[in-house]
Amino acid sequence: MDYQIFDLMRTRYGLCGSWTVWIESPWSPDSIRAPLLRLDSVVRTFGEVRSQQQLDTELPSLRTDLVLVALNFAERAAGITAVTDRLSFASFHEECGRTSDRRLRDACKANGLEGAYITDLVKMQGGKVAPFRSSKSMPINTLLRDPRFVREQVDGLCEELQTLGSRNPLIVGLGAQVYKALYAPASLDKLRETCGNGTQVARITHYSSMTGMALPTYISRVGQELADFRDYL
Repeated sequence: MDYQIFDLMRTRYGLCGSWTVWIESPWSPDSIRAPLLRLDSVVRTFGEVRSQQQLDTELPSLRTDLVLVALNFAERAAGITAVTDRLSFASFHEECGRTSDRRLRDACKANGLEGAYITDLVKMQGGKVAPFRSSKSMPINTLLRDPRFVREQVDGLCEELQTLGSRNPLIVGLGAQVYKALYAPASLDKLRETCGNGTQVARITHYSSMTGMALPTYISRVGQELADFRDYL
């Protein structure tokens, strides 16, 4: 991974994107303002890397040819949001409360998805990154029925992947809604125009515990869903 690209992604997309790497030790970034917030300590590493040598040593597994796309920001308490919004690459790394981020971690580690870039689809407004914070499905479902809204989100994702330097990636949608939006002919054409004709879109079941699947079952399901894409992993 080129450090200049990493730093550019950190600056432009650090609020909404991250990487599927974990150190598996907890870190409390602000015990006063958000005493219940625990993040995987790799988030601290993301912020401390300041050179190519550090990046190669501390985060050698980062990839640009494998991209995971979730739907949108989950809603969080104001105190937690105030802390995470000043960190880079903190998404998908919570270790506290009801979060399912650890389920994502274990599924990625078991199925060749570790090191991927990960971001949300719904995050653009007026050409700028503007996280849509909601844990309810109805508002998102309504927005995704608007082709113009979907096009704005896909265009934003394409610009993000272009900044990342992603060429002919495997893009994995987390859940049916994301997959449907990305695999639509207009979206797929735009993604391939931006990233190369070899770009592929796959789908895996979302990692939320609301699926009702025990973790071993979920990990196995993800493996089955990626069976046709093993050459990318």
